[in-house]
Amino acid sequence: MSTTYTDYSAYGNATVFVSNSSELNAAIKSLAASGGGTVKVDPNGGPYDLSVSGVGSAGSPVLVQSSGSAAPLFESMTFTNSSYIAVDGVNLDTSYMTSRSQYEDDLRIDNSSHIEIVNSTFTGSAKGYLSEATSSDVQGTVGANVFDSDNITLSGNTFSNYYFVVKMVDTTEIDFTGNEITQWQGDAFHGGGIQDVLIADNYMHDPLGSTQTMTHSDFIQIRMVATDLENRNIEIANNLLDTEGGPAAQGIHMGTGGSDGTNYNISIHDNVIITGLPRGISVGGADGLDVYDNTLLWDKESWVEASAGADKNSWDPRILVSGRDVDVSGNIATWIRVNGTQTDEGGYQIQYKNAGADNYADKHFNADGTIKTASFLYGEFGAAMSSGETLSYAGSSGDGGSGSEETPTEETTAEETTTEETTEEKTTEETTEEETAEETTEEETAEETTEEETTAETEEETAPEEESEEDTIPPPGASRNEDDGNFFSKILDMILGLFGGGKDKGGDVASEPAAASITLTERVLSTGESSLDDMLPDTGTDEGDDHHGDDDEDDLDIAA
Repeated sequence: MSTTYTDYSAYGNATVFVSNSSELNAAIKSLAASGGGTVKVDPNGGPYDLSVSGVGSAGSPVLVQSSGSAAPLFESMTFTNSSYIAVDGVNLDTSYMTSRSQYEDDLRIDNSSHIEIVNSTFTGSAKGYLSEATSSDVQGTVGANVFDSDNITLSGNTFSNYYFVVKMVDTTEIDFTGNEITQWQGDAFHGGGIQDVLIADNYMHDPLGSTQTMTHSDFIQIRMVATDLENRNIEIANNLLDTEGGPAAQGIHMGTGGSDGTNYNISIHDNVIITGLPRGISVGGADGLDVYDNTLLWDKESWVEASAGADKNSWDPRILVSGRDVDVSGNIATWIRVNGTQTDEGGYQIQYKNAGADNYADKHFNADGTIKTASFLYGEFGAAMSSGETLSYAGSSGDGGSGSEETPTEETTAEETTTEETTEEKTTEETTEEETAEETTEEETAEETTEEETTAETEEETAPEEESEEDTIPPPGASRNEDDGNFFSKILDMILGLFGGGKDKGGDVASEPAAASITLTERVLSTGESSLDDMLPDTGTDEGDDHHGDDDEDDLDIAA
């Protein structure tokens, strides 16, 4: 999708042609001091390093773009105490740089305003799934790092092969729209202390991922740790988040990071989230929260590995939210929990276990993840794109899949386990999460944190003395394979029902639809014993803050 920068008339005041970094930076400084204009960059020159400080004003805006049809090659862009500068259509590539710190960034915007980066390509050096067991992977860096700034636009860009792709801290008036993000190891979008934000029409897919002892992967995570601002006035809409059979990532997760802050006026709607982790949409500490018309689907090929060599596990994504003035409606998910209580009023709850039930996912979804036109869900529940011909986000060309209805292979289950049957006799286990923040670079505010997510050792140890809203998760070593003779024991059958059928890769009968490629027949990646403890280990041993993640609101326990 081509995105238009703000077309200031002053861009036509003067034009300067440049062919190297010195000329580029000098031209920006000169035009910013003399009424504004356009810098035309020779695509045959470079590679370029754009670095400006203390330049720009509303009366002297500067546009940087190619002088030809090809995108000029950049290696870095840095804006410090600068304003009213737009960059259109460049190619920033650091893929060959393999000896950099994970906290280095390719694009840095510091204490600046009215900076627009559009229609550009960013390629980092991250290669492979991060694991303690391999040395062939390359840990990436940060694609874009924005802090203490305002009126920032990143739109129509493509980002790939980064550790953290985009980070924004203590920044206001953010337009993050129409971008495509792929091949990342940590978070696609990581924010904290952000206000007046639009995150819309983005396509985030195919994460590289990591073991959860290396870093915790998310599509979108917004928190408040070591920030000056609280999160306020944030809209997250029309995004397509799809693991596409690879490592799982949390969908949209927003919390306080253990701080006393509050997430004010949050709207999350019309997103399609396809993954294999429970936190599809989770928000804690909210004051004014609307979660509506989202579609959360389970990609059972998607998996998470607690540590090197641990079992690969997959869970169905749910909606778990808490706060004041919370409104949840029109969504499609397996679980919807508001302020610690499961509800069927927030939308339609599908399931993947019982093929004979009316709410079995295959009865409502095509293989490409769109809703079948014959389903009463079509046009009534879930994201708008779910009822389209394809799962195409607004920034795409619309050719993401056929959208044709398919009849799933008839499948049966050995025994029907429903949420209603299990909630009457459930026990509880409390999952607490602690996060600590530390500064990441000499110049950065501390926006990354370490995470500790703990679970109790045995079911006996966690049996509550009094009634609780927390739900039981399997003890370490408990088998979750339907072929296991112990599966239908009273305890495990009860527990698995609470997960809506979630289990290891060998356990269920239905596959999760995903955009354009995921079928609804089971695809087995691995079998064996697993537990939520394997997925969310007791960590906090990271050097640095990469093992960030969930907040300590009790009612967001993902065992729900």
